[in-house]
Amino acid sequence: MTLQELRIQHPCFHYRSFAYALKGEILQLDFVFELEPDIIFQPRTFIHGLDITRFSTLRPQLLNHFIFHLGLLELLSYWKTACSPVIEIASGVLDEAQIAWWQDLFLQGLGEFFYVNQIDYTAPDFVRFKVLPHTRAYTESDSTPQCFQGSLDAKRILVPVGGGRDSIVTLEFLKKTPHELSAFLINPTQAQRDVVQISELTRQIIVERRLDSKLFDLNAAGYLNGHVPISAYYAFYACFVAVLLGYKFVSISQERSSNEGTVDFYGLSVNHQYSKTFEFEEKFRKYFTSVLASDLEYFSLLRPLYSVQISKIFANTPKYFPVFRSCNRGQKTNTWCGVCAKCLFTYASLFPFVSESVLQSIFGADILSKSELRETALELIGKRPAKPFECVGTFEENKVVFFLCMQKFQKSYADKPLPSVLGVVSAALVEETDMAQRAQALLSSWNTQHHVPEQFAELLHAFVE
Repeated sequence: MTLQELRIQHPCFHYRSFAYALKGEILQLDFVFELEPDIIFQPRTFIHGLDITRFSTLRPQLLNHFIFHLGLLELLSYWKTACSPVIEIASGVLDEAQIAWWQDLFLQGLGEFFYVNQIDYTAPDFVRFKVLPHTRAYTESDSTPQCFQGSLDAKRILVPVGGGRDSIVTLEFLKKTPHELSAFLINPTQAQRDVVQISELTRQIIVERRLDSKLFDLNAAGYLNGHVPISAYYAFYACFVAVLLGYKFVSISQERSSNEGTVDFYGLSVNHQYSKTFEFEEKFRKYFTSVLASDLEYFSLLRPLYSVQISKIFANTPKYFPVFRSCNRGQKTNTWCGVCAKCLFTYASLFPFVSESVLQSIFGADILSKSELRETALELIGKRPAKPFECVGTFEENKVVFFLCMQKFQKSYADKPLPSVLGVVSAALVEETDMAQRAQALLSSWNTQHHVPEQFAELLHAFVE
């Protein structure tokens, strides 16, 4: 089916209702969405490891306000099957500014989805939110819900763990502070569980999201499918959990590199990592503290750093080498596929700082020798129209990474030709100048555009230097 056919057949997407129930230390969330005329979705989420005592002190209106917002995020996965022109909200309250915020997240967060499906989403009326009047979503009052003004514990930090280098570096750094840390995971993979175990954190909070199986049925029937801004899910769920448990800080692990777009589409920059960008971090912080909880601090500890700087730090944490994973293709099997852009970038960014034998034992192969990755390498350095839709470095950073790889290889094997990937990159960068100086500048750089609290920023800056 074409996009136009889907939008005509399904002119409105309804957010019907939400509900919650506490069962022991597990909070169950239920959402009801309807793709007009008659497709009902009922996804369910479980939040494990709650503090029942604190939970009982939170007002039902506050909980409704938070859970309503989680539903706005959850409906993304279902709305995109047909991209209905109207999203009708019958379950909560949004003012005009909040509607504009959510429209922005939908359009920017789904940029990759629109690009892959070749959807022109730039028309002003591509999607319109319609909030029904006289909603009865909040049991205590029909007025606009108030932002939570309670104080949170400044000695406690919730750390979302993804299973890769970034969150490991965040965990190991924050363990050096006197703060109490807890791990936060959504539908954890084996790698995420292994990382938490090795980190020796004593507490972890797990969110279990269960998608409605009708979503997969529609995908199989030819409805639209594609990437969602998963880091936005981590942001909302982690901050909700932080308020539930009384944590002041949520420390994510998103680096400076994520700010660079992936490809231009209909005159706009599409970024695979949009919900990892500083732009999203800033918008989310303002929204959350003005609409949901004023005392919470959501920040990315690694925002001042490039991904290769993080790799350099990660190289000093060998206990995690056997278990960390960043490959999306190998996520379900807990492996590195060895043939994707993420595997290539991760391998290359570690190559200057970790011995070849150790790297090959981690990845199961010499990734830089794989001829099938030469085209991917050219995409990474900007020699092709688009950067891969993966969480990888900036174009400049990728050039520096490959330069450092070549430098190390030639120093170790002066009489050998460069591996296949480095050979094609070397030829492509032949006109680049001052690479040694550019590499040094990048490895020692510090991005001042961040929201890291001063108490952590000073320590991290010294740690990097």
